[in-house]
Amino acid sequence: MSWRVVVISNRCKLDYSMNYMIVRGDEIKRVLLDEMAVLIIENNAVAMTGCLLSELGKKKIKVILCDNERNPQIEMVSIYGTHNDSKRIREQIRWKEEIKSTIWTEIVREKIHNQSIILKRYEKNTESAMLAGYIDEIQSGDITNREGHAA
Repeated sequence: MSWRVVVISNRCKLDYSMNYMIVRGDEIKRVLLDEMAVLIIENNAVAMTGCLLSELGKKKIKVILCDNERNPQIEMVSIYGTHNDSKRIREQIRWKEEIKSTIWTEIVREKIHNQSIILKRYEKNTESAMLAGYIDEIQSGDITNREGHAA
């Protein structure tokens, strides 16, 4: 099961060998593709082989390329999803509104929580505390727009 988000920040060459992504930079590292969910490339001086790109697509690993300021610019995803993507989408569309609202509330709560953690990490304690307070104010479906205020 894939769970790892791999971030490439330095100049290197990415290659494929025996179900591993090989990172050839100052040192050589290997990352098992079966563990990868997302590959983020923050440096424009990264070279990737076509073989690696093909394997990333086969394994449904999302690739995000960033610009010079490390802002996401391009997202590459596999054209073909899993065998039951459309079935899952239809099921989610049929969910009751209360379930959709509950799930959206949890997504917003987690987003604000993560923003608060980042602010705290950068010693923005006042701002972090303010966002943490928003979490308690979230109502079902975020009808008070706490997500917007947190942004």
